[in-house]
Amino acid sequence: DIATVPHIVGGLAERLDVEDLLIDLHYANFRDIFVVMGDDRYAPASIGGQAAHTTASHEGYEHAGDIVKHISQLNAGKYTPPAEGKPTDFTIGVAAYPQKHFAAPNPETDFQHLVEKIQAGAKFAITQMVFEAQPYIQLVRRLRELGLDLPVLPGIKPILKASSLDMIPRTFFVDLPQGLVEALRDARSPEEERRVGIDWTTRLCGELLDAGAPGLHFFTMGRGAGTGWILDALFGPKGGVA
Repeated sequence: DIATVPHIVGGLAERLDVEDLLIDLHYANFRDIFVVMGDDRYAPASIGGQAAHTTASHEGYEHAGDIVKHISQLNAGKYTPPAEGKPTDFTIGVAAYPQKHFAAPNPETDFQHLVEKIQAGAKFAITQMVFEAQPYIQLVRRLRELGLDLPVLPGIKPILKASSLDMIPRTFFVDLPQGLVEALRDARSPEEERRVGIDWTTRLCGELLDAGAPGLHFFTMGRGAGTGWILDALFGPKGGVA
């Protein structure tokens, strides 16, 4: 079985709403949690954008690291007074940004935010979409130099059509390699575009795994065919698990 990992989207969430949400998830036997700050499009407290009931009696969060600290407190059995309860047992995942988060003023500040999330209790990280191996490798190397050895999964988004070249950077605030852009724009048919995207992403995944990536996180956007083709190319038919 493949475990489901609920995403806790902080946004403008109130602490008490998030705490109630986490208590419900723990009761339902979810143990792995992925934390992102999101933005006001996802506020108030939500799982993957699904809004939860809110109150106005508790302050929210400034950074995702604050949410991680809150969950770590629940893991230690420390609830928001006057609430009491047994310690939770969540494994916390966080986002990492090899190209920096769009809201961060510079890459160094963004990296320090990642370090703070890890020090607050994060046990694994998943990166924003990467289209070249080197930014991921450099990010992991910096973490290891600080003695932070948590698993960091590279985020993979197959681009299988030239029409995505404008949408992806605009929506997700990432830069695309010039080689990929040119190859997709030079393709003469949808089939050739798809082949370019599969070949590029397959090579990238191989480089990442060779560099020590503990796995691959695919952003499928509800469309898994491209991921399946790439896994087949990497591991043979039925050889990979998305």
